[in-house]
Amino acid sequence: MDLFCRASNACFNYNKVDAFSISGRDTSRFWGRLLQDMHIPHLHTVKDPDPLIYLGFPLIQCTQQRTNFVTAFVRKLKQGLQVHTGRSLSVVGRATVVNTLLLSKCWYILRVTPFTQRDLARIQSVAIQFLKQGIFPVIPWTTWTLPRSQGGLGILDVKLQYAALYFRWVQPLLAMEPSTPP
Repeated sequence: MDLFCRASNACFNYNKVDAFSISGRDTSRFWGRLLQDMHIPHLHTVKDPDPLIYLGFPLIQCTQQRTNFVTAFVRKLKQGLQVHTGRSLSVVGRATVVNTLLLSKCWYILRVTPFTQRDLARIQSVAIQFLKQGIFPVIPWTTWTLPRSQGGLGILDVKLQYAALYFRWVQPLLAMEPSTPP
């Protein structure tokens, strides 16, 4: 790595190096000495409560890691809306905040991270709680997600968008031609 850094005039941050077990199993008995020689203090495995985050995506190895990640993610979404809660935004303004600031953070992660229907409902609930503040009677989610031309506010439906993002990865697999034997 030092040779690469000298040749490319790059700087390598050894403090940010992480190792993880692809299988999720604790392989530190095998890799421990080598990782220690490379100054890597920890090997992420299925035993860790939180997943390793790589480029913003969680590398989830067990249910507990997924649950902890989703809980922290929903908490961050709520915190991101706190700034806008005190503002006197119109209903259209709230819809814009939800689509551009809240849900846009979701699409990045939902592209490759598996979420359950319950997780998606939690994200949808964050959006609903923000949208419905000061509105009575409560407007159904299906109305919020209608296009403006049909009387809605054009909020992107979390579950439908997740399905579309998921289909984006599955569709090429479904369209593959059967392989011919050699």
